[in-house]
Amino acid sequence: QDQRRCAEVALRHAAYYDAVSSFPAALAAADKAVHCSEQTGDAQREVEGLVAVARALWRQGIFDE
Repeated sequence: QDQRRCAEVALRHAAYYDAVSSFPAALAAADKAVHCSEQTGDAQREVEGLVAVARALWRQGIFDE
């Protein structure tokens, strides 16, 4: 339950940091969401985290990752 909450909060942080153009922080939060989701086997949140990772990388101009 705690890891599921961890993923949810991290995804919200990633969205906030993306909205305020703090892309390195958005990337860190998205990575945390992916990690927490892997711990619980929550595939939907894991994919949401991966999308947030990709968005943060793209917004920083990092296209090769």
